[in-house]
Amino acid sequence: MIALNNVFNILKMAMVLAFSIGVLPALCQKKVTVVGTVTDSSGVPLANVSIAVQGTGSGSQTDNNGRFVIDAPAGSTLIFSAVSYTDYQYKIGTEELPMLI
Repeated sequence: MIALNNVFNILKMAMVLAFSIGVLPALCQKKVTVVGTVTDSSGVPLANVSIAVQGTGSGSQTDNNGRFVIDAPAGSTLIFSAVSYTDYQYKIGTEELPMLI
């Protein structure tokens, strides 16, 4: 019975360690809120531009004034796309704003 208890304790420790190594870093990843306005080269706000966080299912869209708010993990990439425009990728924290799209 004692040997079996030791095996269960070792298994519990292994599961805790696996959880700590694999899951906790993902849960602890810092999220940032990105707020901005998308305009064309003339400064006219662009409505209905899709903004997606690459590799996730999350995204947002600009309002009628071109404004958007999106939460994303720090260091992730945002993909801006709109009809008649080339997609633009922005890695959070790598460019100063405003950025020209």
